Amino acid sequence: TVQQFIIDFPVFIEPLLTIKPKIIITGDFNIHINDANDNYTAKFLDQIAGIGLTQHVTVPTHISGNTIDLIITWNNNELLISKPSIGEQLSDHYFVNALI
Repeated sequence: TVQQFIIDFPVFIEPLLTIKPKIIITGDFNIHINDANDNYTAKFLDQIAGIGLTQHVTVPTHISGNTIDLIITWNNNELLISKPSIGEQLSDHYFVNALI
């Protein structure tokens, strides 16, 4: 469930904090990042901000109009050369493009 993911994500991410210089986390998170009124969205964004991470995808990535496929990096974002954009529809998701 999304609720369990919100609980487990900090435990998952903690070992990656030791390799701080360069990290990219991507994938289908199934959290509607575009819905600012969603409690899970707020909790997730607070969590990643609290450990110094930023979510970069700002356009819908799913045919339902939600942003659920994410690209996350450290706040200093030394890895992304371009802002993520949407490409071709591959399934019920759109391909997310970004240069690193």
